[in-house]
Amino acid sequence: IMVAFIFNFENSDKFILVSLDFPQGKEAMDRVPNPERNKELSAKYAIEYFPSVLLMNSAGEEFMRTSNIGVGATEYVEHIKTSATKARQALVMAQALKQKYAKADDKAAVVREAVVALKDTPEGASAGSTLAEIVRQGIVLDPENKTGLKKDSLVALVMSGVSSPGENALAIEMDPKNELGLLETVVSKEYQGIQGPEGVTAFLAHAQTLFDCGKIHDVSKVSMVFAVTAYFEMNENGNAEKAKIFAEKALALGSLPENVIPMMNQIISGEAEAESEEDGQ
Repeated sequence: IMVAFIFNFENSDKFILVSLDFPQGKEAMDRVPNPERNKELSAKYAIEYFPSVLLMNSAGEEFMRTSNIGVGATEYVEHIKTSATKARQALVMAQALKQKYAKADDKAAVVREAVVALKDTPEGASAGSTLAEIVRQGIVLDPENKTGLKKDSLVALVMSGVSSPGENALAIEMDPKNELGLLETVVSKEYQGIQGPEGVTAFLAHAQTLFDCGKIHDVSKVSMVFAVTAYFEMNENGNAEKAKIFAEKALALGSLPENVIPMMNQIISGEAEAESEEDGQ
């Protein structure tokens, strides 16, 4: 388990790697040179998952955060180089827009600039949070969406993956038929952070809304939403019939990962139901 800090100096294609280990076993933990320092840096940079890779400038300012993207070493190095350049440029732009917004008389115009910039910002770039702060002002400036700024701001926030729970709720309210793709995007993220029975209930309600509207933009995203719904309907609600409907739809969309397909087939055939009943005896 590791956190890697990669320092990339200005106007340079050279990188310096500093890695911190967070092993699980006692024997391995005893070999960590300075565990307290590791904990201090983990807290300072709000490390939430392992492995994490933070790209930083010479001043120790983080400009991008990434992780394992499932490619080989050569491809990953190229990904880091390309992403570093774009993320550094995005951070400079974000800081400039922040200053511009503070001084602007026409703040809505600056928000629109930030909306465009946020859409073009690489995933994981620190500039995203700065730009999101500006974009959120669009909701405040146009609460009734009279100029379309509220809608454009919500679309940018949701599609860039930086929206808050409150903004997700607004997005569902604004796009109940998934015309803009906001509903499917929010629901696809929702199942990844479900907490407790109330979270399951809310997710299932939103998934049903998505199912009923019939509008799909990202087939792979929606197929997983329906697969997860089938799982929860079977294992949490014991509703085999409803689980079967969602499992069939998930398979019909044709974009499920290979390891999910057998579970859907079990739900459809009734084998999952039989196993569930046997487990309860």
